[in-house]
Amino acid sequence: MTGTAERRPAAFDGWSAGFSALVLTPLIVGAVRLLTVFGGSYTAYADNALNELTVRDIGSRLILLGPFSRDGWSHPGPAFAYLIAIPYRVFGSNSTAMLVGTLLINGTAMVIMVVVARRWGGRDLGAAVALGLLLLAVTLPANFLQDPWNPFVTVFPFGAFVMLAWASTCGDRWALPVACGVGTYCVQTHVGYTAPVVGLLLWAGWRVVRHRDLDQVSGRPGRSGLTAFAWAAVVLGVLWLPPLYQQVVHSPGNLQAIVHYFLHATEPSQGIRNGARAMASQFSVNAEWLFGLRKVNPFSGEPIALAHDPMPILMIPFGAAVVIAIRRRWSALCELAAVLVVTLVVGTLSLAQTIGPMFEYRLRWTWLVAVLTLALTLAIAERLLALRLRGRLSYALPTVAAMAILGLSAVATVHMLGSNPPSEDVSREVAIVAPETIRGLPVGSGPVLVRWSSFESVGPANALVLQLERHDIDVRVPDTAGNRLSFGPRRTDRSGRLRAELIVATSADIDVVARTSGARELAYVGAVSRHQHTALFRRYEHLRRRGVGALDHQFVEITRRLRGIAVFAVPVDEHDRDA
Repeated sequence: MTGTAERRPAAFDGWSAGFSALVLTPLIVGAVRLLTVFGGSYTAYADNALNELTVRDIGSRLILLGPFSRDGWSHPGPAFAYLIAIPYRVFGSNSTAMLVGTLLINGTAMVIMVVVARRWGGRDLGAAVALGLLLLAVTLPANFLQDPWNPFVTVFPFGAFVMLAWASTCGDRWALPVACGVGTYCVQTHVGYTAPVVGLLLWAGWRVVRHRDLDQVSGRPGRSGLTAFAWAAVVLGVLWLPPLYQQVVHSPGNLQAIVHYFLHATEPSQGIRNGARAMASQFSVNAEWLFGLRKVNPFSGEPIALAHDPMPILMIPFGAAVVIAIRRRWSALCELAAVLVVTLVVGTLSLAQTIGPMFEYRLRWTWLVAVLTLALTLAIAERLLALRLRGRLSYALPTVAAMAILGLSAVATVHMLGSNPPSEDVSREVAIVAPETIRGLPVGSGPVLVRWSSFESVGPANALVLQLERHDIDVRVPDTAGNRLSFGPRRTDRSGRLRAELIVATSADIDVVARTSGARELAYVGAVSRHQHTALFRRYEHLRRRGVGALDHQFVEITRRLRGIAVFAVPVDEHDRDA
């Protein structure tokens, strides 16, 4: 893998620009639709509401941690919050701006993948990667690309990290520190990327050391790779300073809590067999990245692939393609093959160490790895076919590829036009209850304490907190360890007298909270009227007392119709009341 002719990169040209424009078109159209159709009317829900609250704090307090994980710790660092803060402010400082910022992050990652593929893999690989990314834009759920939830907003950046790591092994010294930055973003936003990112950085670093005395771009003796390592160290030092500072000044620190969680797990890990099953399923003939998301286990939320041993048939042409690349001395493509093999191996081992259920929503990055693997396979096949055909027929290949990319871009654009923001139905409900809640608040300037009746009501409560803050209302939540991490210590500070105390209730809990002494209902929205809700709740209680199970048709129907959100004001202790 030392042929210098194959290591000379292509300049950014019309092909790079064209591929980039086609993969960006659906995202641009989606961003315009979000800004014009939803504007400031959309409100984030659950975890996305928490992430937006964190972004809103940038500029007023120091953000040191990533999204809350619900396991007693937060993901390692604040890279996502700081990265999305600028587009958040530029596009309106609202939940729609978070979605547009997410499209910007994913669009940037796509362009990086396409441009690097074209730069080191030629037109064939650039076209194959563009084709694969557009296919993902169609087969992934419609609102995936605009969803700022941390398991989702890291998928395409991880693909960009893989391609940047590859570029550094080919000779782009600048790619190593950039890969460190993108990899840090992935790890800090979701800790599950730690093993693949560290493994690939070690591999890329070793390849840079291997060729430290050779300028890979020109093929002549050049400067040492120490410069790349120096800049990589600077990038890592700067980006990891916030979580390291938090670890030092807090006891116990967040990094310590993460390590403790994995070293002293209360649940068993998945094991190598399930890790291999999850990865192999994306190389089967009915892989999800080809045909869309399949149903998951309704009890565990895990992919159905874990119930059997998928046949990774698509690994066979990949292996054959790698053999061809080695024999032809296509060194840059061989380097990519090595990077992908490292990703597959380390990724499988990482999946095997998953503690508890292997939720399907955490595995979308395996789709992207499979797409890059098959894109390399297709590019090698195209290059070999072009060499065999030669002459005029070889021009048919890029023409067919361009038409396929153009067609998929159009389909992905239509797909994006039909998508709505995440949890848009809950957003509409919160848009109803929030103004009613604000109108029902007592006069005063003290903070408003928001609590929730159950786990189901946490998501709407988060959205209500966000809406209240948008209306310049000082909001507090109960002072617990989890709330200090998820909402921030400012929102759990109980100093000062309360203006009001609210309880957000959902479904059957609505009538339970309504019976609380002194509770006053401020707002309600649901599938049925408030009077009908109370009548349904009586029937619901009657069936429960009779021991009717959750699988009973009548019980299921009543539960469905009980769905709703209500906000209650409850009495505040005199010493907590705003004067």
